[in-house]
Amino acid sequence: MTTLWKLSQYGLIASRTLDSGAIESRLITAIDADELATALPADTIPLSDLRNTRKDVIRAAYELDSNSNILVGTVTYQGGFDSAIKLDAAKRLAEAAGLTSVTFYDASDVAQTLTLPDAMVVVLTVAGAYQASLAKKQAAMVAIDAASTKTKINAVTY
Repeated sequence: MTTLWKLSQYGLIASRTLDSGAIESRLITAIDADELATALPADTIPLSDLRNTRKDVIRAAYELDSNSNILVGTVTYQGGFDSAIKLDAAKRLAEAAGLTSVTFYDASDVAQTLTLPDAMVVVLTVAGAYQASLAKKQAAMVAIDAASTKTKINAVTY
C-alpha cells in the first residue's frame, strides 16, 4: 500500500493505493489536523505538509480569537481589526469636528455616547486585544517554521 500526499487549495489530499489496486483519496482539512498529526507515523507525511496543516489550525483559532467580542467596562464591543479601525475613525472624525463626545455602537447595536477620552479607552482596548491575538498567531507560525520534528510541530498551539 502506497500513500501519497498532495497539498491543494482545499487542504491536504491523502491518496493511497490499496492492496486490491483501488485508489482511495481523502481530503484532510484543518479540522482534521490534530487527529491526523497524532494518527500518522512520523515518516508518513512530509514535515512541510504537516507544517502547513498545523498553520491552518493556528489560523482558524486566530480568526475566532481576534474577532471575538471585547468587554470594556460594562459594555461589550465587537472585536477585530476592522472594528478597531472603525472605532478609531469615528473618534478622530468627532475630534476633527470639534465635538467633545462620539457615539459608538456596542456588540448588540446599542448606541453608547462617550467622551473622547472614554472613546480612546475603547479604541485602545479593542485594538490592543487584536494586536495581542496577532502576536500570538505570529509567534505560533514562527515556532512551526522552526520545529524540526513532527512532535515539535504538533506541540505548537495557539
